[in-house]
Parts: sequence; structure tokens; C-alpha cells
Amino acid sequence: MRLTSTRVSPGEKNWELTQDLFVRAFPAEEREPLDELKDPHLQGDFRAFFIDGEFCGLAYMLMDEINCYLFYLAIEDAMRGKGIGSEILKEIVKLHPNHRIVLEMETLDPEASNYNDRLRRDRFYRRNGLKHTSVTIEQCEVPYLILSTDENYALSDYKEMWKEISIKQGKRGEEIEDYLHHIFGNTLEN
Repeated sequence: MRLTSTRVSPGEKNWELTQDLFVRAFPAEEREPLDELKDPHLQGDFRAFFIDGEFCGLAYMLMDEINCYLFYLAIEDAMRGKGIGSEILKEIVKLHPNHRIVLEMETLDPEASNYNDRLRRDRFYRRNGLKHTSVTIEQCEVPYLILSTDENYALSDYKEMWKEISIKQGKRGEEIEDYLHHIFGNTLEN
């Protein structure tokens, strides 16, 4: 099994495959509009992954100098449960060796209707080297636990990461604070 990847952008080869999986894998309310990713290379790293030449998944990462924020990771339905997600995570670490990997995951709430899915995702990420941090944030009234390859990752690291990513996206001054407040409410003010 040989895993390869390539960056993708709107209109380029593999965009249709990546866009199709993105739409199927994530609920509409969790998807960033792909047409807003005019230049995903400037904002991050949007990749299509292939096993022996066959499309198998995607990852979209945003980065600052020390963090690789795994915004989206999806595997083709027919290829799940075959270790491909683990291989993609290993590849992401290889692609960004000087970055700590950071992601958000819904908290492990036993009352949640998708509790078993949350447990499965938690086991997957922990098996692949991500650790629970002490950081929990709220986004759109949903609590998320922050996982990272750095178990000492703190709320101040998370806030700084989003400020740096915002600057990379061209935001400045009060616009950054307004943007962060719009997304995270008062979560980052603690």
C-alpha cells in the first residue's frame, strides 16, 4: 500500500473528487464554504490522498509557525477501517514535521445522540498520538475538546494559534478579535 498526496485548489485536477467527499463527509453546518477557499495554499494545506493511485481521502490544515490545525479529515466510505486514516495522519506529521498537530473533537458526552461515534473518533485520534489537553472551547453552542500532539497545549496556545491564522488570512487588529469572538463567543476570554 503506497500513500501519496497532492495539494488541491478550485478548478485543479482532483478538485471534484475532494469537493464531493467533503460535501458527503461533513454536515452543511460544519462545512466552510469551499468557494471561499480561493487560495487554500495561502491559508493552509488542502490535500487529496491516494492509495496506490486511488483517491482515498482528504485533509485540510491551517497553520501558523508552530501549529498544524487539522480542520478536516475524511476517508472515502469504502476505505474506512483499513488503517488509511492512520496512514494519512502519519503523512501529515511527515509533511509538517516542525508543527504540533491540533484538532477539535466533540466532547465525550454520554448523553449525546452520537456518543458512540465520538468514542470511536477519540480512540482513533489517541491511538494515533493525539492527546487530550486541558482545553475545551465552545463553538456554535457545541463544546469541543482540543486534542494535540503536545499534551501541555493550553488555551493561550489555542488563542494565539487562531490569531496567527487570522493574520495569515489577511485580518488585522480589531477585525481579528471580532472574528474570534464571532466563532468562539466568550470561550477564548478565559
